[in-house]
Amino acid sequence: MIPWPKLIISFATYFIAVPMLVGLFRFRHLGGAMKAMACYAFLGGVVQFSSSYLNAQKLNNLWLLHLYTPMEFACIVWFYSQVLHGFLKKSVFVGLSLGFAVLSALNSAFLQDIDTFNTYARSLEGILVIVLCLLWCYRTLEEMKIKRLEDDPVFWVNTGFLLYFSGNVLLFAFSNYIVGINRALNLYIWAFHALFSILVYFFITIGLWKAK
Repeated sequence: MIPWPKLIISFATYFIAVPMLVGLFRFRHLGGAMKAMACYAFLGGVVQFSSSYLNAQKLNNLWLLHLYTPMEFACIVWFYSQVLHGFLKKSVFVGLSLGFAVLSALNSAFLQDIDTFNTYARSLEGILVIVLCLLWCYRTLEEMKIKRLEDDPVFWVNTGFLLYFSGNVLLFAFSNYIVGINRALNLYIWAFHALFSILVYFFITIGLWKAK
């Protein structure tokens, strides 16, 4: 019988197909912000399935994470550049995306090679995304333009990102350390991460479905 942590991790791997299909089905009807989320889901799906294939072949798949992290952040910054338009200058988002890509590349080249978790880049990404999430919450409360939050697609996406990165930023920071302590504990912790992955993709799916 497969242990429940492995079942959750496997389910998270295939669950990403849901927002990919919804994003593909509704892509023509999406605005700029939600098109960014459709691309985010496609990118996550390609990397996830590639990672699973390499793992099945007993090959190192951590190098994919080094490529995925700056691309993931670029999609998220694209999304927030749309929903925070007029609140922050466009140059701020361009600088964030390019600056993070450079720092991520330097981290992979000099600090954490591609055979290990890029914990520094993932942790920094988590902190930056949390800040963007909170900025959207502040702007929404300040303007009071949204009458029903549950009908707003951005609300669902922002909530998903806030929960995912808040719940995982410490995991990103200490993942290399955790791996070396206890393999069983490592499995349970990554099952916890998989639950948050399912949650964020579920919320993104709702956002894509509700987008007009």
